[in-house]
Formats: sequence, C-alpha cells, structure tokens
Amino acid sequence: MNYSEIEDIIKRTLTTIPPENGWINLTKVGIILRKKGIRYVKLTKLLQNFTHIIEFKKEESLQPPIHFIRLK
Repeated sequence: MNYSEIEDIIKRTLTTIPPENGWINLTKVGIILRKKGIRYVKLTKLLQNFTHIIEFKKEESLQPPIHFIRLK
C-alpha cells in the first residue's frame, strides 16, 4: 500500500467516526485502520507522516493519557 492510499484511508476513516467535542479517540482510529489492512508498530508514529491533514491532542488529565486526532 502506498502513501497516497494510506492517506486516503485515513481521511475516510476520520470522516466515518463521530467525534467527541471535535476530536476522535486514537484507539478507535487504530482499530479501523487495522481492519482496512494498514499495518503499523506504533500508530502515532505512522500518523505523524500525515500532519499536513491531521492534528493531534493529548489529554493528560486522564490516566493513562488519551490521544485524539482530527482532520485539519
């Protein structure tokens, strides 16, 4: 799977998950991406290659911290 195919899958995935206060839990994204055949060791590391289309938020008031993303 090439870069543009992965980018397209990420965009479509983020438009299908209902956001919570504008943000999507990274765990939910990871589950769908794996089902769609995207393999990764660390999801945040994979997604950092797509910061031109997504932004990240880390909620540290919760333990363990929860990561969220959304389309720009």
